[in-house]
Amino acid sequence: MLMLTIIVSFFKSFFIILGMFLLMLVYAFAGVILFGCVKFGPELGRHANFKTVPNAIVLLMRIVTGEDWNKIMHDCMVVPPRCTRGGSYWESDCGNSTASILYFCSFYIIITYIVLNLLVAIIMENFSLFYSNEEDALLSYTDIRHFQTVWNMIDTGRKGLIPARRVKFLLRLLRGRLEVDAEKLYKHMCYEIEKLNNGSDVTFHDVLNMLAYRSVDIRKSLQFEELLAREELEYLIEEEVAKLTIRNWLNRCLKRIKAKDQTNVIKSLQRSNELAFFREAQQAITTNEALRKTATNDSLSVEDRQQQQQQQQ
Repeated sequence: MLMLTIIVSFFKSFFIILGMFLLMLVYAFAGVILFGCVKFGPELGRHANFKTVPNAIVLLMRIVTGEDWNKIMHDCMVVPPRCTRGGSYWESDCGNSTASILYFCSFYIIITYIVLNLLVAIIMENFSLFYSNEEDALLSYTDIRHFQTVWNMIDTGRKGLIPARRVKFLLRLLRGRLEVDAEKLYKHMCYEIEKLNNGSDVTFHDVLNMLAYRSVDIRKSLQFEELLAREELEYLIEEEVAKLTIRNWLNRCLKRIKAKDQTNVIKSLQRSNELAFFREAQQAITTNEALRKTATNDSLSVEDRQQQQQQQQ
């Protein structure tokens, strides 16, 4: 298991090691140019010098370990009368104080505090993955790998960011321990993501942390201060989700009431229109009957007059 951890760590840190080697190569060439002609001192000697590039690389490897690098820096700062200045730069065996301080301090800080820490972090991560007990772990390696696979399906650009609205789709694809109960936790988790990120993009670790909080018993897993902060956030989320649920329910009820009112109004208008039409039709019928009666009366009166005239004649 130890050798497997070392092999996996080597492959994961290959580019970091390659970058470290290139950085040392650049500093080796710079050291040959700056301190290749410097006079030997207590630490700068036949086995530790910048005369050639291989010697410079060996010396830089020694500096990486932290062995008397400050004394080597002081040897490269030698000035007259301990050295002899020549007519040109290459004929002089004196050093340069400013260049020496910048060269050695920058190299030591970059290598020791950045590159080596990255290597140590990768090795520790692999040890924690290979030697962790998945039964006692809050989230197993398999759970994290499954989440990473689902995340890569959403984050096709491999940016480590996805829009907050896409989290809903991601939660529906999760299976296993990180699977979300659609009825209980889905709304809470979506609201938590939108609240913490204000509707902007969310990161890989934000979503994973949220799922981890929902997948474990926070009373046993968190410290007291973290537990209080988490419970307060949970209370706010539940309150806001309840408000949103009630508001949505009221909106649906209002829509139904408005729809019923509109249908009732339409029906009443239709009924009133039908009644008005019926009344108008009755009025038209009565008017027609009255006109017919008057017409018949007029015709009868004309015939009576004609008969009276004929009798008189």
